[in-house]
Amino acid sequence: MSVLVASSTLEAGETISSSNAELRDWVSDLVPEGAITSLGDAQGRQLTEPVSAGEPICQIDFRDAESSVEIPSGMVAFSLSITGELGVPGGVAAGDKLVAYKVSDGSVELLSSDVVVLSMPSQAQSLSSSQSMSIAVLPGDLPRILTSSTEGSLRLAAPAEGLTLDDSGFASAPTSVGATDEEGTANDGSADNGAAANGSAES
Repeated sequence: MSVLVASSTLEAGETISSSNAELRDWVSDLVPEGAITSLGDAQGRQLTEPVSAGEPICQIDFRDAESSVEIPSGMVAFSLSITGELGVPGGVAAGDKLVAYKVSDGSVELLSSDVVVLSMPSQAQSLSSSQSMSIAVLPGDLPRILTSSTEGSLRLAAPAEGLTLDDSGFASAPTSVGATDEEGTANDGSADNGAAANGSAES
């Protein structure tokens, strides 16, 4: 089937026209929920969310002021098609924070540890590729996330509450550990304390 896609990256506030949107053939099973299938259904309407180049334009991108979500200060929002490869955990809801990774060629790269979920499909427990979600990220993280999404290498994960991630996006190791002697025995002063105790007993 054919869906309307952005022919270039569109920002919130831009008006849809034949100069920035076009119909393209799309695999039916991968069509996002609410995807627009005719230019006439969107022409002249103003976007309320950014849409990356080549991405389908959906009804959710034209939400009115009453139904639109509040974008956190200093962040930018956009819609993301939900696919099985994206890895969105079941039960994720608006307000949750996620971590974005790029997975390719056997390597994992942290893209952002500050991804905020703005909206999720009503049937979030049974996520499918025909649905889309809205997220907010820092402006500096947006280009790499959009590129990874287009490439199909973007993955989203939900960290446990209170989990601290290092710069690589993995759980941080302890900041300090007890020193060890040459035999691998912890040298935390307990041996000296034991010797002192023995000396006291002998006296």
